[in-house]
Amino acid sequence: RDWYVWRNPRPTDWVVFGINPWRVDTTGAYYGPFWDQMPDWNLLNGTVVNWHQDNLRFWMNRGVDGFRFDLATVLARSRHQNFEAEGSFLTALRQDPVLSQVHLISEPWDCGSQGYQVGRFPPPFLDWNDQYRDAVRAYWLQDLPGRNHRAPERTVTRGDMARRFPDSGTIPVE
Repeated sequence: RDWYVWRNPRPTDWVVFGINPWRVDTTGAYYGPFWDQMPDWNLLNGTVVNWHQDNLRFWMNRGVDGFRFDLATVLARSRHQNFEAEGSFLTALRQDPVLSQVHLISEPWDCGSQGYQVGRFPPPFLDWNDQYRDAVRAYWLQDLPGRNHRAPERTVTRGDMARRFPDSGTIPVE
């Protein structure tokens, strides 16, 4: 049970995607904003954080050289579900000698009350804004080779400074 976000009693003043994201169970309520069968991980629990780091290392050992986190703000929630850039999971990734050396990309939109978090993820995270995501999606789904290649022109950000993909196709890391 401590692997997930639980409250007892169920909070009543929350709205995510038009509904209360706290799902009632026989022993309280779990936080599940996306689906009632998908409770959020309790990333304030060190054992849960270590388990996720081990999963990322599993994929690195198979050749993956970076990770993109959709709705990355949920990885940095406080006990009250507010975004915290120094949250335990993000801090653990940044301090890990192996995971901190790979590409870590956050898509910083937030379904919670704090909204879009562009520029709030600490290095080495890079943020993919909506324009970049949409351009990549359009390229793979619609654009033909040799026509209208917009993706390399879109930005990846860190803080309030925009970065562009260099011709080599790699993400610049300071």
